[in-house]
Amino acid sequence: PELTMASNTISIAEANRKVVRAELYPEFSAGYFIQSIAGNQEINGQSIYYNSDLQFQGFSVGIALPIFATSDLAKARAARINVIRQETNLKILKAQLVNKYIQLNDNLKTSEITLQYYEDVASANAKLISKNAEKAYKFGEIGYIQYAQMMEMALEIELNYSHAIFN
Repeated sequence: PELTMASNTISIAEANRKVVRAELYPEFSAGYFIQSIAGNQEINGQSIYYNSDLQFQGFSVGIALPIFATSDLAKARAARINVIRQETNLKILKAQLVNKYIQLNDNLKTSEITLQYYEDVASANAKLISKNAEKAYKFGEIGYIQYAQMMEMALEIELNYSHAIFN
């Protein structure tokens, strides 16, 4: 969605640039009119009656040239720079997403390797440590503090295994 939004932002900036550039072009206009005048009209001191049948026709053609276009030129340059900026933002966003993907993929591989280690080696070692600690304590070979330390070590391994599963 972020890439789509960034692409759409580029399209909007490009459309805005075209609008600003269009303001620099000359404008052409053409018009046509028909008019009728009914009633008395005074022309050169004489009153002349016109009925509605007589019509006046005419046309107009015009061209508007932007003479003082320095501000419009600056707007066009700014619009072009905005398009370049939006394209650069898209490239940066793509690079960030690629880097994030690579980082997450590396984290996944590391987590898989860690999980495999705990499944193959560490979990079995934790069970062995806890089993040996119980036997040694039961037969009096170790004291309670050593027994608690060994059980803590076994539980720590199991806890790390749980974290590896979570990751």
